[in-house]
Amino acid sequence: MEARLAEIERLRGEGNALMEKDAAREAKELYARAATLASPTEEEDTSSNDEVRATLASLRAACLKNEAAASLRLGEYDEAVTAATAAMDAEGAPSVAALYRRAVAQRMLGEFEGAYDDLVAARRLDASDETQAIVQGEFLKLRRAFTEAEHAAEATGATRLSELETRLVNTGMAAQDAKRLVDGLEKAVEEPFYAVPPPHAQGESPTIKTTTFESLSAEVAALREQQLRGEEEHHAAKPSISVGALRACPAVIERDASGDLATCVARDESATTTMPPWMLDVSIRPPRDAAYHATTTPTCFRLVFSADWPVAPPKIRAVTLLSHAEFDGPRGSHNAHHARRAVLDFYVDRLVERGLVTKDPPGCVSFDLGDVITALTDALTGPAVVGPVPSPKDQQTCTPTSQPAPFAFLAGQRQQRSGQHDAAAVAHWRRQARADRAKRRVMDDFREKHAHAAPELYPTPSSPTLDDGVVWSLIAPATRRALQDTRDPASACAAVTEGVWVFDLFEVETARKLLAEIDCFYASGLPAQRPNSMNNYGVIVNDIGLEPFVTALQRLVLTPIARALFAPGAPNNPPWGDETLGHPGAAFDSHHSFIVKYRADEDPHLDVHTDDSDVTFNV
Repeated sequence: MEARLAEIERLRGEGNALMEKDAAREAKELYARAATLASPTEEEDTSSNDEVRATLASLRAACLKNEAAASLRLGEYDEAVTAATAAMDAEGAPSVAALYRRAVAQRMLGEFEGAYDDLVAARRLDASDETQAIVQGEFLKLRRAFTEAEHAAEATGATRLSELETRLVNTGMAAQDAKRLVDGLEKAVEEPFYAVPPPHAQGESPTIKTTTFESLSAEVAALREQQLRGEEEHHAAKPSISVGALRACPAVIERDASGDLATCVARDESATTTMPPWMLDVSIRPPRDAAYHATTTPTCFRLVFSADWPVAPPKIRAVTLLSHAEFDGPRGSHNAHHARRAVLDFYVDRLVERGLVTKDPPGCVSFDLGDVITALTDALTGPAVVGPVPSPKDQQTCTPTSQPAPFAFLAGQRQQRSGQHDAAAVAHWRRQARADRAKRRVMDDFREKHAHAAPELYPTPSSPTLDDGVVWSLIAPATRRALQDTRDPASACAAVTEGVWVFDLFEVETARKLLAEIDCFYASGLPAQRPNSMNNYGVIVNDIGLEPFVTALQRLVLTPIARALFAPGAPNNPPWGDETLGHPGAAFDSHHSFIVKYRADEDPHLDVHTDDSDVTFNV
């Protein structure tokens, strides 16, 4: 053992000397060798000699942090992130050096949210003036990089749409159709998710017809019928796709007379409505060898259709937990908890560039629902294909294309344009897929390999949702009666002050089980992302597999209560304006749910802050 430790120190010392000579490549190789040598054998890993394990772990972490520094100097940022993460795993705790180096690498990769979280954690770990100054300097760099990226994303999106419109016209598409297609793509990524875009002016084209609820429902019914037939042939090499029923959106952001976005109107999504927009939930489990194959629950997407469908594509966001390069929020934002919106790259690369647009009726460019679901399945399977692709008929997983795609030649043109951009996009896609797999691995490991105090809080592997009956059994009797029997949600609540209410949410036994379940996760030793930049302890419950439970709780209990409390004219509630209008807090469909932990020797309290939410529920 002494000879081995001496060799590790020698390799690391030579690496440090090479770094001083700016020979980062050679130094990195020595650090990697030293880290490998410091990895415990299987016998050492199970040994009762804690001192030996601690010594090797400390040396391995030091070598990996050095390797991260060398990777940064070489511009190999992916490898820097990997090495810094492995260093903290080896130590079993975060360190300032590893966090700082990973933050720098993530900034260079454009992973701004992760970089920010690491810098906050590093600043909390060491209050010395030197560390604070170094971290503050990186914060300033991160802020500049994020601002530049936001502006670049906006400019790039506008440029790409302009170039796409020009190419479509140059390759034979009518200018009116090309503009209509590009306008639809822009609305799909830029507008609020439930906004009602003004329909195309009638008479603009004799072939344009606005979609009705009945006609879109018929499309969905036909797709579901094909899905039922396909289930008989399903096996692991094919995707599993479940299409829900078309419903009214729970809230609509409407426009005033000038066309500007104006107000949020809450609607009862259980009621069929002929007024757009409408929404459709689709659950996809890609083939077993796909990058985003989930062993616990499939990935669920929500598609929102305007009356302009199928001329305009649906707005899309991932309802379930997803880290994906093509579902990152409007204009490249990094709000992983709430947005998960399909970005422009998804629509252009997966649909338009691949020719998955049709000319039906003749002279009108339009999208097909089956093709959209195919594109979503492809997005969970691998990076966007560049260059010639198989015909849409060969690619279909839900519905065959009725005619050859007229614009498939665009894929070949794209291959000739910019291989460097595509390589960067593929690398980003793969980084996000790795991050998603890491999160899913935590959920899978916790679900399958560890004890649970409340297994009923998790859905079955075949479904992304939790049975409603399970949720109702956990709710306090008074609140359950108000929601199910008297149909008067507000009667369960008592006003505390303006805009604040209290009510009984859970049975006492439910609360006990929830806390015990979190204790089970702590006992598992699995890694956990902290809830926010203000808490060093606690767990995001979505990240450990409880997102379906909270989503069901939100739909069955929290949304009806919020809608009753924030409705115009509700008791103890200030007026929100016109009685026909609602309040944004009366309709929501996403959540960032977490448990925080306070102790005198950990996080003793929470500073004054403003929640980034329409409504906050504290349990």
